[in-house]
Amino acid sequence: MPTINQYRTAFFFLFLSIAAVLSGQKNYRLTLIKGETGILIDSVTVNSTLPNSARALAFPGDSATLTVPVYVPSDKLLINTYAEGNYLGTVECWVDEGKARVFLSVDSGRTMIDSIRGSTLDDWVLAVTREFNAREDITSGDGFYDLLTLASNYAYELVSAPFVRMCLEVWPNDYRKMMSLRNALYDQPGWLRRHPYYKPLLARINLVTYNKSVKLNSFNLIDRGGNPVNQPLPNTPYTVLYFWSLNSPSSDVDHQRMAAEREAEVFPKGVPFIGVCAPADQTVWNNYLRERDIPWISFMEVAEDNKLNSDKLGILVYPTYFLLNRRGRVMGIFNNYDALRKTLEAVADAPKRGQ
Repeated sequence: MPTINQYRTAFFFLFLSIAAVLSGQKNYRLTLIKGETGILIDSVTVNSTLPNSARALAFPGDSATLTVPVYVPSDKLLINTYAEGNYLGTVECWVDEGKARVFLSVDSGRTMIDSIRGSTLDDWVLAVTREFNAREDITSGDGFYDLLTLASNYAYELVSAPFVRMCLEVWPNDYRKMMSLRNALYDQPGWLRRHPYYKPLLARINLVTYNKSVKLNSFNLIDRGGNPVNQPLPNTPYTVLYFWSLNSPSSDVDHQRMAAEREAEVFPKGVPFIGVCAPADQTVWNNYLRERDIPWISFMEVAEDNKLNSDKLGILVYPTYFLLNRRGRVMGIFNNYDALRKTLEAVADAPKRGQ
């Protein structure tokens, strides 16, 4: 007689096989329910990881139901909440069933999820993520091995993405770990590798493992006058190429920090910066550059056929900084200015190293 574990193993692989066949798009039934403090919310927009999936909904009552296109067997929903036109924040949840009920509340002006019924997947992802974030050895080899095991075990599902993303955030420049991660995801089905939520993760892994040169003229850019740009990187030992967004508070915080350092004359010297803004209104972009007094070369990326060439770099968050050598090789990837600055201090003192 087969043991219980053997039955479980057989069922798990049967599920993966069925999921690979049935993976696709379907309409998901979502019910939003307000708690006592959530009564402030009067409208929402909800989208999944699918492009063009956003759904807007007036929400005057205690509950509301809508359908959202999702990927199956698992997907992630983003719920943006508003009160009288004021943004109250975005909450997110993983879904894996035909319908779910999400209970919302508002605390200190920000929306929170009290509970989710109908999706055991969300509870599991949250529990595992919190456990890893609380671990003291998260940056150790054991921490990576455990994350790699999770990513590998669920490699055929979208729900493996959070674990892959954690690896990229903790070890963004570790070639060997990225090779292990790439090998673990090698047999993923095509639909998952093409998924808009997964593509940037795989692009980042490939960027680190293949170490291809980054060419400025490979992006579809315009300058501050709206003119197309086609130029190489500066002929300097190192260049910082960073991607940011007008909609990213972290981008603005970093720009203010840089401005303060320039005023105090402590900004790193010897390494030119090139800023690339995500697609936005050109007038708003120019006004922002003037207000922040950004002195270096600034471009805006333009979408071509609804695609951005920078997607090949695996931009996971804004801002993202790339330290490039003279040949455009990536010497380091940083998700915040503090991490970048530590490396810049060493680079500024030894500008010829790594050429």
